[in-house]
Amino acid sequence: MPEFATASGGEGQPESLPAMGFLDHLEELRKRIVYSIIAVAVGFGVCWGYHEKIYAVMQKPIMDVLRANGLSDKLVFLNPTEPFNLYLKIAALAGLFLTSPFVLYQVWMFISPGLYRDEKRYVVPFMVSTIALFTSGGYFGYRIVYPRALEFLITFGRQFTPMITIGEYTSLFLSIVLGMGLIFEMPILIFFSRADGHCERRFHVEELSLFHPCDFRHCSHRHPDSGYREHVRLRRAHDRAVCCQHRDRVVSASQAEAGAASEEGAIEVGQRGRQ
Repeated sequence: MPEFATASGGEGQPESLPAMGFLDHLEELRKRIVYSIIAVAVGFGVCWGYHEKIYAVMQKPIMDVLRANGLSDKLVFLNPTEPFNLYLKIAALAGLFLTSPFVLYQVWMFISPGLYRDEKRYVVPFMVSTIALFTSGGYFGYRIVYPRALEFLITFGRQFTPMITIGEYTSLFLSIVLGMGLIFEMPILIFFSRADGHCERRFHVEELSLFHPCDFRHCSHRHPDSGYREHVRLRRAHDRAVCCQHRDRVVSASQAEAGAASEEGAIEVGQRGRQ
């Protein structure tokens, strides 16, 4: 049994955590990895029984585009082992996705002893939002982004005869779908960056009314008392809002200059009064 660290001396003291030795951490890590591998292996076995149906869903976008352009809706392979290796890869990825909630739970069980009670309350929203956002991003890439990209590319080269291999198509498919899933995880990254104090920007509603990704620019202003140059500027259609950190520096500098000017004016008035 792990011993508890320094006990709390009062209500204002931080919550005590169980102290674990190095070998205890290794044992816990080994147990969670074994559980995760067993779960993924079971998911792989289940998905292997449906590998043809899974790949039929994956190749549906390219099949629809090829038929629409009057081309042969058959993919090719250049190596006798390529179809077998492809099905292994697809079953493994599908099994990992199927068992991802259990794998994430094992990760949580490993790190939870080192967290306080108020930090543990984020685990359920984190797991639910991570899975939901990644699934939404993958579905968006599969239904919207990938078919539109294939339609443009195949139509652009319709004067040629395509010879698309199953390996190249699968790599492109996974790049688009998994990439969109990771992009949809950005809100979680921003949330934890903000909670950790690394993201200090304060957005206002009026600054976001005409928000566009192309409106981000690196701010070239440089305060004479600071060597920090890499600020970020959010430009709007009719006016410009400088980032909060740079704005605070400019306002502080202007206030300091105004205070110095007022002090000089007061000194001059005092000297004239003495004369």
